[in-house]
Amino acid sequence: MNVEKSTINNQLTNKTLKGLFWSFSGTIFQLISKFTVLIVLARLLTPEDFGVVSAAMIIISFSMIFSSLGIGPAIVQNPKLNDQHLSVGFTLSLTLGIFMTLLVWITSDFIAQFFQMESLSSIIKILSFTFIIQSFAVVGQALLERHLDFKSLAKIQVNSYVFGYGLVSIFIALLGGGIWALTLGYMAQVFIQTISILLKQGHTKRISFSKKALNELLYFSGGFTLARVFNHLALQGDNIIIGRLLGAAALGYYGRAYQLMVMPANLFGQVLDKVLFPAMAKIQDDKLKLNLIFLRGTAIISIVVLPFSIYLIIFAEELVLFLFGNEWINIVVPFQFLALGMLFRSSYKISESVARATGAVYKRAWRQSIYACAVFLGSYLGHFWGLNGVALGITIAIAINFLLMTHLSISLINGSWLSFFKAHTPSIFLVFIVMSASLIMKHFFYILGLSFFVVIPTSMFLVIVLLLLSIGLFPNLFLGKEGKWIFKRVLDYYKNMKMVRKNEW
Repeated sequence: MNVEKSTINNQLTNKTLKGLFWSFSGTIFQLISKFTVLIVLARLLTPEDFGVVSAAMIIISFSMIFSSLGIGPAIVQNPKLNDQHLSVGFTLSLTLGIFMTLLVWITSDFIAQFFQMESLSSIIKILSFTFIIQSFAVVGQALLERHLDFKSLAKIQVNSYVFGYGLVSIFIALLGGGIWALTLGYMAQVFIQTISILLKQGHTKRISFSKKALNELLYFSGGFTLARVFNHLALQGDNIIIGRLLGAAALGYYGRAYQLMVMPANLFGQVLDKVLFPAMAKIQDDKLKLNLIFLRGTAIISIVVLPFSIYLIIFAEELVLFLFGNEWINIVVPFQFLALGMLFRSSYKISESVARATGAVYKRAWRQSIYACAVFLGSYLGHFWGLNGVALGITIAIAINFLLMTHLSISLINGSWLSFFKAHTPSIFLVFIVMSASLIMKHFFYILGLSFFVVIPTSMFLVIVLLLLSIGLFPNLFLGKEGKWIFKRVLDYYKNMKMVRKNEW
């Protein structure tokens, strides 16, 4: 019995590592693609163009919560899933997609008046069709996640972004399309992603209704959706305040600073959340294993994100000039404040995985409501000091959410704050290394008068080499117990992959 249980645990660990590998690989490639597209578009479009589309995406992304109603996560989490759940889930997602398209279309003029942006109405009307398009893929994507098939998901996400948003947006921007470059690029991305999921993951597409199956899906999805509403209000509260009170140009500047910070922050946070949620759902009653996963996830995020955030804060000005040019110099200080909260933003994703996997969606929901209130309050008070004040207010709000969600996770898995803080110890030593090296390098680069085109690649390379040397020479100090375990498992998995490929060859 113990042997069988051990085998099952190893299989789950290997599947999780495989999922992490493919999700991380896909996210890395997508991150590079996003940076490339962002750099090109920042030189072809104005801050006002980005600001108007950012305002439209506030409405679209918020409405997307209700168009899916947490159906996907409910399918992933349901331990007794059957075809009836799938057909009801498909029917519900399609119905909600049509309803949200009509609702957003009808209210588009009112939304444009609220933000005081005349061109916003037509943009929202076009983007409203994404609800219908995405509704066809809700169940299919959930099944891919449930089966831990993150290799397929990674390929789909990368291809849809590169060949959809990337190529279409740049092509239309080169033709002088302005805000329509961003709008039609997003539409193309959604369309390609939906078609790819439908081709990859087959499931019943029968229109049907079952009260029992519906109630089982809605119990979980109801709490999940409630939490998502508050979480989304928190994520978009700053954009709403800026767009309404500071205007489209300010929203465009802030959006680029936020995106520059959130892309690397999400590299680990969202990847781990995406993979660990279905893995945790399979062992949701085993507190000991959940605690181990939680601590290991926390350790790897802090080891990677905390030193990186320090580097970004120190070289913020050079990085902005390197990527976007002089026109975007106003985002340097807001970006530094946002980078200060990168660890909080990445790390609370692990806590969200724990809450969803254990079904504690309503406990998560009220914490998200506090987070949303903190974001709106911080943004409003901060806007009196411009974008810098808003960015500082948002960082404080994220820190509050980080503490609230960590408290929830620790209570759910019978963990301890002491173990949680110990998991961060190695990253503190890495921060000292990165901070010291970065400040010394910046001083010498300034004396030598080097261009930021030389400063950024050189400093990044030297910091990475220094970190690898430090970890290689003193793994106990700079990785700790949890970090060493993760790196060992990843290395073993990589070696096994090489052996399999060699044998196949």
